Amino acid sequence: MALYGQIKEFIQSDENINDYLDRLDFYLEANGVEEDTKKRAILLTVVGPQQFRLLKDLCAPEKPGTKSFDELCQVLRNHHAPAPPKFLCRAKFDARTRHSSETIAQFVAELRHLSEFCEFGETLNDRLCEKFVTGINYPEIQRKLPMERNLTLDKAIQVATSMQQSTDAARFMAPLSASVNAVTDKPFTKGRGFNARQASTTPTISKTRSTKCHRCTGPHAPQQCKFKTATCYKCNKQGHIAKACLSKSTAHASHRRPNQNYVEIDQFHNDEGQPDTSPDFNMFTVSDSPQTPINVPISLNDKVIKFQLDTGAALTIISEKEFRRAAISNATLQKCNKNLKTYTGDCVPVVGECVVDVCYQDQFVKLPIIVVNRRISYAYL
Repeated sequence: MALYGQIKEFIQSDENINDYLDRLDFYLEANGVEEDTKKRAILLTVVGPQQFRLLKDLCAPEKPGTKSFDELCQVLRNHHAPAPPKFLCRAKFDARTRHSSETIAQFVAELRHLSEFCEFGETLNDRLCEKFVTGINYPEIQRKLPMERNLTLDKAIQVATSMQQSTDAARFMAPLSASVNAVTDKPFTKGRGFNARQASTTPTISKTRSTKCHRCTGPHAPQQCKFKTATCYKCNKQGHIAKACLSKSTAHASHRRPNQNYVEIDQFHNDEGQPDTSPDFNMFTVSDSPQTPINVPISLNDKVIKFQLDTGAALTIISEKEFRRAAISNATLQKCNKNLKTYTGDCVPVVGECVVDVCYQDQFVKLPIIVVNRRISYAYL
């Protein structure tokens, strides 16, 4: 009689014992082996010398040949893969939620895997359906599923998959387009701000070189300025005088209309009067406004943190204090070579950066976040 398939010896590092014995059952069924003695003989023959020696030790003082096929299989299962405590398995099952980078199909497969030793019995499908709805971590789907009548696990998966596919298709066919006001990067001029309402939709970067001294606003090179060691009585910092102090720009904010937001940016210079390329990013200042800032809840590696929305920001910034308090999982700080400066030229200490999974509504993307010194108490998006 021709044989179907082939069963090799069991190697623990390559395969789980439960999967191996399941494949052996199918092999015996395909080849029409029904007698228990033949099943036992095939198991002891194909399992390999190492596992045969183990079975002899586990069955001692009796011999493996005195055991039934099912008894030998149970001996191997109890040794290689003992069932974990039921309540521990249920706790892990109840605590599981869908990760931001996980598909619906992957989430369902993981739930089924976690329920293997939970001993739910006849309530298994109901428990899987309940956990799928509460752990899907998809607001639109979670609002839709409870409204369905006679909801089952298969129906919940079908509805959730359909909604996800329709959302992805809509984003592909009609990508979102948003009009964002641009910020023009120009050398700082005393008393002159940038009106966001009058900004063009295309950002422009000024590449003109300034011949004005940034220490005293005089028509000479900064390294020749006699105020190189002078102390400003406005900000008490050395290297410029009050006439050229950048901190004076905040005084002009009160002359603007109270509900008008504007942005001012400083173009830093080196000692030769040329634009300084060492700062990778300049931090903008926004005038005081009675309007409440927009705070958006953003999920970072499944940890929800409120960020202040800034459409002109080039980076996502979070304070070290907030970063430590949030305890973002799998977020390891790496060395960061970026330099941050305020409009007054003060350096903002950078602790490091890390790449996280960012989730907002139905949008998922990997983005770097910059962690700054704990003295900075904000998180900008």
